[in-house]
Amino acid sequence: MSRHRRRTTAQETVAILERGSYTAPSGRAVSIADGLARAVEGTVLYRPDELDALLDVFA
Repeated sequence: MSRHRRRTTAQETVAILERGSYTAPSGRAVSIADGLARAVEGTVLYRPDELDALLDVFA
């Protein structure tokens, strides 16, 4: 995949995420808004020092 194509794909992906939906090749609108919201709500950021502590607990 060329650099230009990767850039275009990335831009399309960001636009889909911002809209919360995309249009399938069939023309049908597909909403990802609910799934995206759940993914964001369930996301946890572990900073390096926190991750090291977790690894100590579970290792």
